[in-house]
Amino acid sequence: MVQRRAMKSTLPRMLIAALVIIGAMTLIAMLLSPETRDPPVFIDHGPVDSTAVALSAESQSQRFELDAPMSDQEVSRRSVAAVAAVTPAVVLIHRASGEGFEVLGSGVVISRDGLILASLGFTGVDGDLQVRWSTGESSAAHVIRVDEKYQVVLLQAEESPNAVAPLADYPPRSGDRVLAIGSPLEDFTHTVTSGVVGAIGVALPTLGGDTPIPDLIQHDAATNAGNEGGPIIDLNGNVIGINIGSVVEVDGKSVEGWSFAVPVSVLSDLLEIPE
Repeated sequence: MVQRRAMKSTLPRMLIAALVIIGAMTLIAMLLSPETRDPPVFIDHGPVDSTAVALSAESQSQRFELDAPMSDQEVSRRSVAAVAAVTPAVVLIHRASGEGFEVLGSGVVISRDGLILASLGFTGVDGDLQVRWSTGESSAAHVIRVDEKYQVVLLQAEESPNAVAPLADYPPRSGDRVLAIGSPLEDFTHTVTSGVVGAIGVALPTLGGDTPIPDLIQHDAATNAGNEGGPIIDLNGNVIGINIGSVVEVDGKSVEGWSFAVPVSVLSDLLEIPE
């Protein structure tokens, strides 16, 4: 009888504990739901013609193609073709200084009328900006919109380039192959590095000040000074993210392969792309 009483007395406690756990899990799911996330914070709003943005309509079907087994030769062939297609749309960004123009980072052209995605952390919103096309020619540019949450800036060049990079309309996955294109140290223009997506949905407090930058892609394609703002692309030549930096040291310990990019899939509001 004693044992039965003990079991009966614990049943209400177990029921209460179960209800508490279920309630906590429901709350967590609501907090993580895209509908309840904080909206992007914009400044310097400007008109954006969403019809001009080079969204890749075939990127979803192309993604399935990349899931098929590929030989090393096929990977190499696709990589070369993807780089050749996107490189002309990658630009070097400068800001006017007392001694000419200082190098800030890279960017990628996403529309025929000269819209450029880059990293806010390295371009900022002040000063006279200039972009250098892959042809070596330069054009003035200005900030029209900034997403402070994801630390990405949208620039408008005064001249329209001939090259445009298509944006992927899907988020990457851990293990996906990626290529990074940028101009580290200015002299090494349009350098290409390769790697894989290590994790998705990670937050990085070190580049966003007091508020961590959420929903990032962590990958191991080398990213050095000058590459920031440049794109990471898949093997079909679709831009899947914008590099915003890398981490080389944590608590005094050196780390490798910790580059971070904002996925294009979270930038639809910045670019006013309808879902």
